[in-house]
Parts: sequence; C-alpha cells; structure tokens
Amino acid sequence: MGFALRQAGLRGNHYPHAFILKYLYDKDTNGIDVTPSEISNVMHVSTTRISVVLGVLEKKGQIKRETDISNRRYTLVTITEEGRKRTVSEMQEIQGQMVKVFTKMGEQESIEFIRLLNLLFNTVDQMYADNEFNI
Repeated sequence: MGFALRQAGLRGNHYPHAFILKYLYDKDTNGIDVTPSEISNVMHVSTTRISVVLGVLEKKGQIKRETDISNRRYTLVTITEEGRKRTVSEMQEIQGQMVKVFTKMGEQESIEFIRLLNLLFNTVDQMYADNEFNI
C-alpha cells in the first residue's frame, strides 16, 4: 500500500498536508468555517501537530489563519487559491492513478472491490453510531 500511495504522489509527511488541504477545500466549497481543533478532532491528531502542519502550509501560501471576528478566542483556517490549485492537481493525479488501477483490475473485480469498500464504510459508520468503535 505504501508503494501505491507514493506512486500517487503521497509521501511521508505529505499525508497530513494533503488531508488538511482537501478537508479545507471541501468545507470552503460549502461555506463552512474550520478551526484547528476541528481538524485535530477529525484527524485524531494532537492540536500541537496540527499547528505545526498549518504553519508549514501557511508558509507555502496554501492556507490562511485569521482570528474569528465574531469570537476572538477562535482562529479560523481557510484555504487560499494556491492551496486550491494544489488540491485540485492532487485530486486529478490520484483519479488518474485509480483509473489505471481499475482498468488493470477489470470491470468485475472493480465492481466487487467497490461493493466491499462500501460494505466496510457502512459497517464502520454503523459501529460508530452504536458506540462500538472508539478511535
């Protein structure tokens, strides 16, 4: 699996960067504000680690942190145009790699894989809803 992720352009410390940018991209598209603690909760990572990653992304001009004007105790994190461009480029890269994988697997195996993946996600969702899963 590590090889496949590396081939798709996701290497080492790139995982949290890519995840955060995609998360901010999705939230921004829907007009939803995001705080560092929300990102920390979603990723199950310490706020200290998130702060470090946000600092790197901010230096690269891919995100912006601002004080919430309605509640100055909170910091809001938004994706910049540069971050949007990177996110779109990475999504296209991953989609292209997945097309190659599914083509190589063939139609029947791809359909079965997607069926099993949906079963996995639905099962995990149900376990969370039933409080059987604590991460």
